[in-house]
Amino acid sequence: YGSAIAACEKGYQWQQCLDFLDEMTESGIRKNVIIFGAAMSCMEKCCRADIAFKLMDMMRIEGVSPNVHIYNSAISACARCGLWEKGLALFEEMERQGVGRDVV
Repeated sequence: YGSAIAACEKGYQWQQCLDFLDEMTESGIRKNVIIFGAAMSCMEKCCRADIAFKLMDMMRIEGVSPNVHIYNSAISACARCGLWEKGLALFEEMERQGVGRDVV
């Protein structure tokens, strides 16, 4: 599924990306931080910050901890979508959650 989700990013197919995530859930396949990272990158490229936030919530529900790459994608999605205040809030949340910040 990872490769298919990554292909969705390249083709700006955010809806297909979500379909793959749903299919994984329905098939009982556990998603990991790599799968969520690919999905987050897709949402970033497609300027779907709203869905990126939902994916972060889904991660927590499924017991997958967002890492620096997940946060970076969400913050970049905020920048693309003109949601700088939400991006700043996510940047501050990283520290509260103990997620190390990087240069990106």
